[in-house]
Amino acid sequence: IFVSGDDAGVVKVWDMRVASEDPLHEWDEHEEAVTCFAMNDDQTSLYSTGLDGRLCVYDLRASKYLEKSECQEEDLVSVEVMKYGKKIVCGSQEGAIYIFNKDRYEDCSDRMLGHPASIDGLIKINEDMVFTCCEDG
Repeated sequence: IFVSGDDAGVVKVWDMRVASEDPLHEWDEHEEAVTCFAMNDDQTSLYSTGLDGRLCVYDLRASKYLEKSECQEEDLVSVEVMKYGKKIVCGSQEGAIYIFNKDRYEDCSDRMLGHPASIDGLIKINEDMVFTCCEDG
């Protein structure tokens, strides 16, 4: 499976095994550019972040959009699934980390500050620890 996002906020899921020019799934939920993707361990849920400040959630098995968060008033540029799928962690362009609970995506459950610049990447080390990739070096 291959996932793509564009500047208009469209998310597409492709199956490279299928000889088709059309994606398997296509959703237009972000209001601005899509910035990052993450999947849960069993690859049934897809999470996307965007410059609209929202986290969007999709069910890949049912081929449907599930939910999106409220606008966080900051661009969300990175995402990672933590705690065995129970927590979704997002990095913002302003240097904040937003933490969402599974099945309660409308608003973040916690927010961590500390980075002076954009958190462009999140790398899960284990279910409790994540490295942040930032502009501040």
